Amino acid sequence: MARKRFGLVAVAAIAALSGMPVLASEDRSSRPSVQFDWFANAARPISNAEAIARTRAAIIKARGLARGASWVCSPAGSGKKATCYRG
Repeated sequence: MARKRFGLVAVAAIAALSGMPVLASEDRSSRPSVQFDWFANAARPISNAEAIARTRAAIIKARGLARGASWVCSPAGSGKKATCYRG
């Protein structure tokens, strides 16, 4: 009985409060109008030739790093253990 009465009081309170106007409204005219630029630090577009040159440089760097590696391990995660291969 007490739960039913509490439920009715809660519903009545929510209904009463939902119709009330917002008392604390912000004065938006005093705020500075600053726009956020989502693309401010975006990468500039590159040409196809530059993309190929970057890819070749990355491959050469990766081959150089792999020369001294005796083992290569995949990361563990998602319930699986790390897997290592002799390089």
